[in-house]
Amino acid sequence: MPVYFILSGYVLNTNKRGKKKFIKQKFFTLLLPAYIYIFITLPFYLRHAWSGLQTIRILLYVDGKVPYNDPCWFFITLFQVMIVACMIKLPQKGVREKSIIGLLSFILGAIFYKLSIDYFGITKLCIAFGYLSMGTLIRDLSVKIRHSYINVPLYITGVLGIVWFFTAILNGKISMYTVDLGNYVLFLMASVSGSLFFVQIIKTLTTKIRHVAYFIRVGNNTVFIVCTHYVLVPIIRRIGDKLLLTGTWKFGLIIALIVPIIVACYLPICEWLSKHFPVVCGKLKI
Repeated sequence: MPVYFILSGYVLNTNKRGKKKFIKQKFFTLLLPAYIYIFITLPFYLRHAWSGLQTIRILLYVDGKVPYNDPCWFFITLFQVMIVACMIKLPQKGVREKSIIGLLSFILGAIFYKLSIDYFGITKLCIAFGYLSMGTLIRDLSVKIRHSYINVPLYITGVLGIVWFFTAILNGKISMYTVDLGNYVLFLMASVSGSLFFVQIIKTLTTKIRHVAYFIRVGNNTVFIVCTHYVLVPIIRRIGDKLLLTGTWKFGLIIALIVPIIVACYLPICEWLSKHFPVVCGKLKI
């Protein structure tokens, strides 16, 4: 999940348009599609016989633990972190400031989590903002090493990917709802290595100009997020179950297949949806 926050931070740029235009664009690309999905799932809430007040609280608090509401909290949290980043002018800050802001965000998220304070998703907002700050840091560092003869991102990708793979196998599932130090470390390793791996593949398959467009689409497109995290991964897990794969082998299958499938399927699916159902895609023009 943090891969998307980091990629969004990597491409974040508020200089090209004013705050009002930026907020308006994020409203149509993230917030509006999220609440479209939420209202589509309203019949499922009624199926659980929840009261009207309880349903309203779920919709406002954007509780991702509630069945049928999983994808929606992510879009709204991404909208929140984008607006906060715009307000404090995060892209224009230096490496030291971004590092401090990211660290403080993680600390606040942990405090809110321990105190069970999550009004309007503030806990997830703080944690996600830390990852967004990481994305802006990665972009700053990649600019500094652009003229290096060593392909630094590729080496970092390989090392972090190997370490993350074995660490994740040994430690089991990591969750956005856990704020333990070990979980933070695993999430950061997974998200940084995953982001760099994705960047490297896109750069290899496309021109320098085209790969930037891919990053922007990944950071904004709601359908991409839904399809990858809430559709594609469960399908691959079921394939693993059918093949009688368990534990390490099934986890390895997911890692081996998820990125190539995303790269192969992303453009045609989103081009068709953007043409015929632009609102669902956040009115993103491809």
